[in-house]
Amino acid sequence: MWNSATRRRLSSSVASTCNPLRRHRQQQQQRQQRQHGFNLKDISFDSLVALAIPIGCLSLLTEAYFRTNLSDADTPASCANSESSRILLEHHVRELEQHGLVVIPNAISQTILTAAQRDIAQQQQQQLVFEPSANDSDVRQDQITWVRDDPVSDHDMADHEHQQSKQQNSTRQNKDNKNNGLVQCIHLVRGIAHALEKHNYTGSHHHRVPKDCQLALYKGDESAQYHRHLDRCTTPLHELGLLSWLRASDYRGRTITIILYLNHADRPVEAGGLLRCWTVQQQQQPGGEDGEGSGNGNTVSSSLNESTSALLSSSSSPSSSASFMRDVQPIGGTLLIFQSDKIEHMVLPSSVDRYALTSWIDGRINVCS
Repeated sequence: MWNSATRRRLSSSVASTCNPLRRHRQQQQQRQQRQHGFNLKDISFDSLVALAIPIGCLSLLTEAYFRTNLSDADTPASCANSESSRILLEHHVRELEQHGLVVIPNAISQTILTAAQRDIAQQQQQQLVFEPSANDSDVRQDQITWVRDDPVSDHDMADHEHQQSKQQNSTRQNKDNKNNGLVQCIHLVRGIAHALEKHNYTGSHHHRVPKDCQLALYKGDESAQYHRHLDRCTTPLHELGLLSWLRASDYRGRTITIILYLNHADRPVEAGGLLRCWTVQQQQQPGGEDGEGSGNGNTVSSSLNESTSALLSSSSSPSSSASFMRDVQPIGGTLLIFQSDKIEHMVLPSSVDRYALTSWIDGRINVCS
């Protein structure tokens, strides 16, 4: 039998023999790990941050690229409306091409106008909520909501009779009601794109019609207005920045603005709320460089018909000799169509509540237009 001293010498001898082999095996495993993979413990915090930055940037750019309200937009043909085709005539389209703006009075009947006003009032008492827009409050002080004319969903259809018995008047709950005044106005506004194409409009092409229309309210306390602006975003990429430029894709695609006023048909001029537009002056007006007389009167270009003249007052803009200013009265039933990329405009304060239904047709501007 070995004594304890002998056993200790033998174990020490074995350990000294195995340790080099164990170290060699560990070193070989470490080399294999470095060749075929990595250990998370070896990654520093700086490396993680450096990896997170490009991933985060890519996520933001991807979100900005796919951010749009036009994913369910319709073709003009699918929005065809007989009333839109009836009121928009060929000479209106030619006027829009030449001056960038056309005004059509009495686009809807008094019956439809009254029904639309009643719908808005009822819906405001129920579920229709006007909220401040996303624009800066120092630029725009109106309140808006979004309405559309989709058919009711399966869930809404299931309890349609129950909702009717309770006289729910929110827009979405009345989509299938053909007698709804506001819905008829939405149909009319969205049908303009097809009517323009039917008359071979040359200002833009590849049109898409958003399902949502904007219903704007300017309170009649003379505190709400909208400063001079274009509806189409024309700021170049290098000024706007890639992220903001991508996020503004819907605004960069606007080609035609369509506004239907839903105010009283006898709204007086003194109520305010005029839409002031600046257009390119096509020809010098008689009576001098600033138009007829001193340029401070209410003159209208000769291309406008008499009914339109009652809604427009025009004078040369003091800021530019090439600019022609027109004030459009927001009389109920008046339809206004203008090119989103050319017509700068602003909304003046109003002493009476002012309602406007607006749709922006998306498309591509013709370079030669």
